Amino acid sequence: LRQFRFAFKMIPTSQREADEAKKIVQFFREEMYPEARFISNVSAAYRFPSKFDIKLSYGGKRVATGILPCFLESVDVVYNPNSMAFHTDGNPQETDISLNFIEERTLHKYDVAVEGY
Repeated sequence: LRQFRFAFKMIPTSQREADEAKKIVQFFREEMYPEARFISNVSAAYRFPSKFDIKLSYGGKRVATGILPCFLESVDVVYNPNSMAFHTDGNPQETDISLNFIEERTLHKYDVAVEGY
């Protein structure tokens, strides 16, 4: 199975951007985990976590090889990696987020030759 890692640096310049950065981190953290199914208040099963459909493009054109639908395997978040300064509202001045994805299945020759993966 192929794995992909994407790293992003978020440097908010306003309260609104800081709130959006928090929402982005929360979204990926939630979507990484399965959903529990309960029967009589007992966790009986899990529903697979969300699948992500990742497309790499520039100017509307595909760049790099294709990526099959993926599951989010891990989320790493680092607050203020270069300093311990905070905005006056207490939000970090910088947030780094790394997302590790793994494809839902292995590739085969047809995927590479015909589909472009």
